[in-house]
Amino acid sequence: MIPLFDGFAVFPVIGPLDNERLNIIEERLLDQLENKNLNKIFIDLSGTIVTNDISLETFERVINGITLLGCEAVLTGISAKLAKQLLNSSQNFIHKITVESSLQQALLRAQNALLQTS
Repeated sequence: MIPLFDGFAVFPVIGPLDNERLNIIEERLLDQLENKNLNKIFIDLSGTIVTNDISLETFERVINGITLLGCEAVLTGISAKLAKQLLNSSQNFIHKITVESSLQQALLRAQNALLQTS
C-alpha cells in the first residue's frame, strides 16, 4: 500500500489475479487498513492478468472488508476480461463499488474534491 495524502492510499495489484492471490490480498490489505486511518483506497488493477475464472465471492469479500473498516474502495484499470467476468457473475456487488477508468483519473478527481472542500 502506498500512502498518498491524508486519508488516501494506492494499492497496486501486479501479476495474476486468481483465487489464491485474492486470499493473500484480502489478508494483507485488511491488516494494513486496520492500522491506517484511510478514507479511500485506490486499487489499481491495470497490472493484473486474469488467467482463469477468479472467485468473485473472494473478490467481493475483499471489497466488503474494506467497507467494514470504514474505507471506500475505488477500482481502477479493470481489463475487458475482468469486466466480463464481473458482468457474468451472479454476484451483485458491482453496484456497490466505485470504478474509474485509470488511476490518474481517480487521483485527479480525489485531488479536485479535496481542493473544493478546503
